[in-house]
Amino acid sequence: MRTRNVVREDLRKTVAKCKDTKSIEIILKIAEIYRKVYDNATFKEVSELQWEQMLMINEVMDSTNTKNIHNARLILENLEKKSLTHN
Repeated sequence: MRTRNVVREDLRKTVAKCKDTKSIEIILKIAEIYRKVYDNATFKEVSELQWEQMLMINEVMDSTNTKNIHNARLILENLEKKSLTHN
């Protein structure tokens, strides 16, 4: 297993190579959610949405079946559309 400092350095290098601002913003949002979830001092600040996002990210990253990921995406897109029409 790699050390935290090695992983941080790899993350810095990856972000430095990103040209798209939106990608960097998404990486930052994901990092912030994980930081809050795994930090005892900020765990209480984690919203239900952030908790669910973290669980979904874990599921997608652990999945080895592209069909499952595609189906999950379609479900999320449909739920998002429904919530927009009800607001």
